[in-house]
Amino acid sequence: NRESSERDDENNERQVLKNEFRNLLSQAMTIQKKDHLPKLLANNIELIFSLRGYEGAQVISEIVDEAKTAGPVHFQKSVKTVETILSFAEDFVNEASQLDAQNKQLLGKIIKAMISKDRTERDREEYLDQLMEEERENFSPGFLRHLEGECARIAN
Repeated sequence: NRESSERDDENNERQVLKNEFRNLLSQAMTIQKKDHLPKLLANNIELIFSLRGYEGAQVISEIVDEAKTAGPVHFQKSVKTVETILSFAEDFVNEASQLDAQNKQLLGKIIKAMISKDRTERDREEYLDQLMEEERENFSPGFLRHLEGECARIAN
């Protein structure tokens, strides 16, 4: 009976996910200004990422199969929109990965400047000032969030 209840919960969660993605797909297909599409997708990135793995592929496959019943034009538009959503997610992950690598590199430069044994304390301060001036544009809110996350990770 417990297994049946867990299976029902999983089916309900899957149905909610399917409905949410179907709604996102519909919004993406009917959006008036195509330049608003990235904002729509970014605002729903958690939903898109929740479609990972076999379960997510099944949900997408089912929705695309359902689109076949609405005719070839709707089906083609659905497939194209799903491809756009998945491509957006891939680009999002790649960009986030690239930003993470840049943030790690910048943090590494700062740490190296601070712990260098080859320089006096005054030289380290001057080098750090110079580094901060050179890297000014990289001290973004994203870098500060990265730094905050690293501090929290070290604290735990």
